[in-house]
Amino acid sequence: MKQVLINFLKKRLVWNVLNFIILFTILPSILNVDLQTSLLVGSIVFIIVSLIEIIAMGMWGRK
Repeated sequence: MKQVLINFLKKRLVWNVLNFIILFTILPSILNVDLQTSLLVGSIVFIIVSLIEIIAMGMWGRK
């Protein structure tokens, strides 16, 4: 599991950070919500997507 996490951090972290930033810049303007709501929704989506990617890499052995 440790190797899976290291590979995840090396290969996917930049892409996930980019998605995280996009959620924070686009979500408030589209949905007309305040920053706190946007941060909450963005954080939840970011965590869920990251966990799915880690599990998928662990199951299928993506290195």
